[in-house]
Amino acid sequence: MDRNQPDQKQSKQSKQSKQLSSDDSINGDLSGSVPSNSDQDDCPMYIDVAAEYGARYLQNGGATSRLESAIVGMGRGDKLRLEVFATPTGIFLSSSAKSEPPVTRLTRIKKSTIDLGEVLRLEGLIGNYGARELNLSSFYKKIINPPSSLGRAGFFSLAFLSGFGASLARFGDLRAAMLSACLTTFIAVLGTTLSSRFSAMEILFNFFGSVVVFMLAGVMAPFVFMPPESIAIGTLVLLVPGLTLTNAISELAEQNLVSGTAKMMKGILVLLAIGTAYLLAQDLVSIAGLSRSLPISGGTQERISVAPLFEFTGIVLLIISYCLMFNIPKRMLPLAVFTGVASWYTLYLMDGSSYFVLASFLPAFVAGLLSLIFARTLNTPSQIFSVPGILSLVPGLLALSAFESVATGSADRISEIAFQVATTGASITFGLFTARIPFVFLKKSQSEI
Repeated sequence: MDRNQPDQKQSKQSKQSKQLSSDDSINGDLSGSVPSNSDQDDCPMYIDVAAEYGARYLQNGGATSRLESAIVGMGRGDKLRLEVFATPTGIFLSSSAKSEPPVTRLTRIKKSTIDLGEVLRLEGLIGNYGARELNLSSFYKKIINPPSSLGRAGFFSLAFLSGFGASLARFGDLRAAMLSACLTTFIAVLGTTLSSRFSAMEILFNFFGSVVVFMLAGVMAPFVFMPPESIAIGTLVLLVPGLTLTNAISELAEQNLVSGTAKMMKGILVLLAIGTAYLLAQDLVSIAGLSRSLPISGGTQERISVAPLFEFTGIVLLIISYCLMFNIPKRMLPLAVFTGVASWYTLYLMDGSSYFVLASFLPAFVAGLLSLIFARTLNTPSQIFSVPGILSLVPGLLALSAFESVATGSADRISEIAFQVATTGASITFGLFTARIPFVFLKKSQSEI
């Protein structure tokens, strides 16, 4: 037996399977080297395609648990053993076949967003591949050629709409809502411009953007005889990582400890950046003699009474704008908006009640139940419908009120608010999980028939 044969084979494989950097992977530099379905034994090429799929899925806000099960199922269908470990910043894949040595890939994810339409498209593609409607080469080409997304003009318009809706729903003043819309649009333009030039400045932008927001809100508020928060709230909804914190708790509850911890730390870091910006703006505005306080909406003050029509209109505008920002398919938009409005209305009915946990748990349960019903009916991820549904429930603004307690000398409330933030996030998560229970039993009963 020739001892040089394995070495020659391994050398040949190493040349074929040169590991991609994260930039190469995202930009699709595998073109021209992707095998067809008849070449499934070529583990290096196969795993490169799987890594590209996983990176793009996570980059657009897909859940790590769904990704891992999808890729494992993809390999099982092709009689390959695939092992996947995904985090918000990278994905590890390992594969092996009878005729190939084990191959491992690491793809780093440097930048992420929320594009639920792209997540849905990618899930459809892997389903088509599993049904043999696509070969591996066609599958890869479709992965790296997504349809055109929302342009800058569209994003800025939606930022304006979300800022207007957030302020109108919370404060019911048209003048403050217009200023909130303009300020939200300005920050969106500033953030888009800076992110295109400095890709690693997300946290710094959250800090400096928040300083600008709080200071401008403090300057403009006296002219409309409204609190500064009525002008700042639109931008805060855009910047505050409430959805990140809620998703982090969800990942931790599903035993995805690394992914959940990473998302939790990112959310806390963003909150610290915005909170520090608030304290800095508080000092600067006070030095300028413009205002003695920059209150934050989050539970430290009594809720301003708003006409139900204004509140309903504002929340609908807010939900629609974020549905479009997250690129939810237009055919599913009415159901996503309905889920969000139903969740908000449940929260509206619970407003002012003494049941603190139930006030977060029940709206999340409604959002989770409706999203699972729609997802089961349309065979889509429930995330398409649940994300808008929990938009008004996220605990980020409540967390920022801890910084207000520091600024106003009420430091004894910090621990109380921190506990409320954790409890609210947990209530939302377990409300969503509880909604799954009937469907788990239904699926089990159907499998037994």
